[in-house]
Amino acid sequence: MSGVVRSMQLVTRIQKSTPPTRTDVCAAHAVATVTLLNDHRAQPGGPWHEQVTAWTDIAIHKHSRRGHPTAFRRASSEPGVTVTVGTATVRALVPGPVHDLPRSISRLQLAETELVDPDSNQVAIALPNGPVIISINPTSHLPIGKAAVAAGHAAQVALHTMSKQRLAAWARKGYPVDIEHPAPTRWAAMSRSAPVSIRDAGFTVDKPGTATAMARWA
Repeated sequence: MSGVVRSMQLVTRIQKSTPPTRTDVCAAHAVATVTLLNDHRAQPGGPWHEQVTAWTDIAIHKHSRRGHPTAFRRASSEPGVTVTVGTATVRALVPGPVHDLPRSISRLQLAETELVDPDSNQVAIALPNGPVIISINPTSHLPIGKAAVAAGHAAQVALHTMSKQRLAAWARKGYPVDIEHPAPTRWAAMSRSAPVSIRDAGFTVDKPGTATAMARWA
């Protein structure tokens, strides 16, 4: 249906006593996104294929939400996949119209409250058949929800950009990613060679055209 805005909803499980880190949430969004897209149910003939292609053929909007354990369990009853990366557990739901979200999802808070990030100084090195490295723009000060969505976008584009051999190796390992927060000078240098660069379309805190995330691999 033309004019219908579709989005993938990604829900982070938040336990107040032991919340996940920002870096792990970004990584889990990336892994959950590609896990769903490469799931056999999203392939031609699968029950999710029509919904996924209706989304990817128009735009790749994503919304990052959060829920306490009980709310997360309710969200997990909706079609999708759940992944855990480090301290973060995220449920990626099959994309659908934003005006027709299940109540268990529409009532969840959009993820904007910041999380502790002890891994923010991590610098990753690309290794053959190693994790895909996703860099988050260090100059835009993206809130957690926007940064996590940008990481998901970068992983999704990487999925469709890398060679079949590299993709097969990545898939066998469960689509591991490393999230890094480079210094501004390194970010500027990487922007000239990264195979994947995600540009803001005007739906985040930055003006359209701003690079929010990049992805690379060996």
